[in-house]
Amino acid sequence: MNEKIKSPPHSDDLERAVLCSMLIDDKAAYKAIDKQLEPQDFYSRAHQRICEAIQSLYNNGFTFGGKDTMMALKNELKKTDKLDEAGGENYIDGLLTAAPSSANADYYIHCVMDYSLRRRIMYELSNAQRVYDESLDAMEVLEKTIDSLVELKKRFAVDGGVKLN
Repeated sequence: MNEKIKSPPHSDDLERAVLCSMLIDDKAAYKAIDKQLEPQDFYSRAHQRICEAIQSLYNNGFTFGGKDTMMALKNELKKTDKLDEAGGENYIDGLLTAAPSSANADYYIHCVMDYSLRRRIMYELSNAQRVYDESLDAMEVLEKTIDSLVELKKRFAVDGGVKLN
């Protein structure tokens, strides 16, 4: 059997579109942070580092969308010694072309969070494999798995779906 191994659910294009939207529009940055988009919601390590820097700038009162946005982002990444981990200056500059506008930021954010939730469900269910460890109590494994899934639901669920509004 020659089955293709699938990578965990994600979209690099949608992740770049979220980051681009946050950089070109302060309202999009606010939406992403308000919806509790977190660095670990991004699959790409580079995107996680960029999101961390954007959140740090935002939390310090920076207004996105101006001509100084990219300079501030690169400076923030340099301060934390994570510019290379974020893909370098050329990659950062290329983010500005990842989305034609921030008009669809809600959609991009929703998709990235949906993929994140799918990866986290996969992770929690793979942790349920502890059931094969006979030194652990089966009910304890069940309770931990259920508790983890309930926590995911609390974080991501609003009106039965991934936070979108």
